[in-house]
Amino acid sequence: MTIEDKSEPVMLDMIDALNAYAWALDTQQEEPLSRLFAQNVIARVSIEGQPEPIHAWAGRERVVAGLLDMRRAMPRWKGQHLTTPLFSAVASSRATVRSYVSLFRADAGQTPVLAATGKYKVEFSNAGSGWAVDQIELVWNGEPVD
Repeated sequence: MTIEDKSEPVMLDMIDALNAYAWALDTQQEEPLSRLFAQNVIARVSIEGQPEPIHAWAGRERVVAGLLDMRRAMPRWKGQHLTTPLFSAVASSRATVRSYVSLFRADAGQTPVLAATGKYKVEFSNAGSGWAVDQIELVWNGEPVD
């Protein structure tokens, strides 16, 4: 795929979607998170250098539940996402976005601490009813710190 002349609005839509994803996950909001995913979405979470994902889910309900359960069950993964998108491919109905991610956490009244860094690869499609995430992969550079 190539970047088309009219790709800027699409790229802005992708940035909005990544920000909405990060906000919904950070605040553990099921409904806004669910709206971002296609019905048959696939999600994987890995640690760089490990041969298998530490989490993998398929289907909107399982992906949303899995992501939210991961956030609730692992205190060291709770925090605020900061994403920096890099566009791999953009077309009128498909887009692939790679994004660096930093996860910050802070206890009440404390200075935020960088808990983890990694990267996302997100594949979007638009079948006419708006953009949806078809596949999302998060690879942490290492275990998030406590």
